[in-house]
Amino acid sequence: MQVTIDRQDDGRVALSIEVDAQAMDRAVARVYHQYGRRLSVPGFRKGKVPQAILERYLSPEDAAEEAIEDLAGEGFRQAVEEHRLSPVGRATLEKSDRRDDGSVVITAVVPVRPEVVLGPYKGLKATKTVAEVTDEHVAAELDKLRGRHAEYRQVEDRGVEAGDLAIVDATLLIDGQPHEQGSATGYPLEVGSDTLFPELNESLIGAGVGEERRVPVTYPADFHRPDLAGKSGEFVVTVRQIKRRELPELTDDFVRRHTSVPSADELRQRIRNTLEAVAEAMAESNLRSTLVDQVVAGSQVEVPAPMVEREAGRHQAALERELDEQGATLDAYLSRRGLSEAAWRRSLEVEARGDVRRALVVDALGDAEHLEPAEAEIDAEIALLAREEGRSPEQTRRRLERAGELDRIINRVYHRKVMEFLVQAAEITTEQAAEAQDQPAPEE
Repeated sequence: MQVTIDRQDDGRVALSIEVDAQAMDRAVARVYHQYGRRLSVPGFRKGKVPQAILERYLSPEDAAEEAIEDLAGEGFRQAVEEHRLSPVGRATLEKSDRRDDGSVVITAVVPVRPEVVLGPYKGLKATKTVAEVTDEHVAAELDKLRGRHAEYRQVEDRGVEAGDLAIVDATLLIDGQPHEQGSATGYPLEVGSDTLFPELNESLIGAGVGEERRVPVTYPADFHRPDLAGKSGEFVVTVRQIKRRELPELTDDFVRRHTSVPSADELRQRIRNTLEAVAEAMAESNLRSTLVDQVVAGSQVEVPAPMVEREAGRHQAALERELDEQGATLDAYLSRRGLSEAAWRRSLEVEARGDVRRALVVDALGDAEHLEPAEAEIDAEIALLAREEGRSPEQTRRRLERAGELDRIINRVYHRKVMEFLVQAAEITTEQAAEAQDQPAPEE
């Protein structure tokens, strides 16, 4: 078998696979042999049926077509090895020419990883900005914990304020008639943050017990509920009770009852440590992203369409899984954002193209610096995952191999190694910002 390649402008490689008559005959014989092992023919044992008999069930023409497909696969694997191709998709059989002497010429195409002309990647300049963690940030996290255990006490000497829990009766009128799915009795509305009736958050401020408020509402034409889309009406709301939200005092006893931490002071310190760790991790992530952006901007690469299509498909699948978990649909998601499906798919393709471009450049950088992960680094990553799973490293490795996920772990180590090299080769200055990244308080 002789395989020649022709690199095309669209990021694919054309394969010309020449098979002599003897190799073609052997390939056809293998097809019949495999077919005979599956076929039951009276008077013959499986695998022992003569080819002449098998030809009654599988025509020579069909057997030849199967043989050509098998030979195309062999030629593809030979081309990958001989010409060091990096395929990013499956080879496609375009045609086969069977000659009078019994030989065959097979033409196939395969998308391959494109050549990347790297821009400068050593000595890049960037600033690592670490968000400052203040006492106010720590207090805000403590308030979140206190808020999860807040109590509501009824008040009657004032009107509704933001943060109150207002018990209301609400009726939605459309064309002067009550809309059955837009009404509620005794509904507990957290003023300022309600999502079921967001129109009422601001409109109830100042209303007293027993007071009625009328709140006009207009729904956009693309509103996700067809029965309300494009319609106008009003909410008639009566306040039945007003309850003030009271946060519990942050005492050592409260902390011990609701967390695994023994004291309020230690909880404060743990939250500060967590926020500082998050701020450092976010700063490091942003720094690496900035450096990669610089390398990508200075590099040249043609992104293959199959890679973009595959990445866009992964993005779409991830979004649909997330929406399914939320009980939502893609149509509703697009409607809320005022997007047509065509516009969304265009933006999805742009995002996927950018992700693929970055991945190609990062891989090319790693190849240029020969940054293959060492076996010890892979073992350490598996050991870390094993601790999270409560298994031995050997058990986790076997699970990854069975699931075909070991390459994902190796790629994770590889890309981390490339990022570490990129940072070490750059000129980094560090500064402190004024805001810290929000982080939940320790679990109860």
